[in-house]
Amino acid sequence: EKIYPFFMLERMLQRVGFQVTYTQVSGFLCSSLFPDALQCSGGLYRPMKSFQRILMNTPVLRSLGSIYTIVATKQP
Repeated sequence: EKIYPFFMLERMLQRVGFQVTYTQVSGFLCSSLFPDALQCSGGLYRPMKSFQRILMNTPVLRSLGSIYTIVATKQP
């Protein structure tokens, strides 16, 4: 198994002729370190969501996401 940051996946798609139209990064450190039941508990839910928002808005830290959705198109 090999793990790639989202920006590398975008470059790989572009090299083979795809045009990236949308990228979403989610599931940051908090969501991968704690079980779902713990994440949804009342006391931790808000701080974890705030922490994820901070990560999403920090360019270098954005690459730490664990779930990437990349939408790309390719013209024939």
